Amino acid sequence: MTPIVEWAKHYWHELKEPLGFDSEQPSDATTLSRTLARVSLKDFQKALVEFFQCLLAEQKNLTVAVDGKTSKQFHQADAPDFPASEENFQKHEKKEAA
Repeated sequence: MTPIVEWAKHYWHELKEPLGFDSEQPSDATTLSRTLARVSLKDFQKALVEFFQCLLAEQKNLTVAVDGKTSKQFHQADAPDFPASEENFQKHEKKEAA
């Protein structure tokens, strides 16, 4: 949970309003763990798939990749920019074309 909390802290200014939160800081790892413990794996998978389907339906030529190593690297100074920017998409497209 720690990488998720760290990511949320870093992007809280962008996440807070769309997610409907009033708090100045995101929930801590313990709160997230307790909350997720109440959600079945099947329901979580379904919600995640639906989220990505909606995201992909609105974008053209968008690739979604979930990578644990990237998540673990988030705290590093040279970690990739999150969330993915248009610049990062263009870099990926150039690599694919080469």
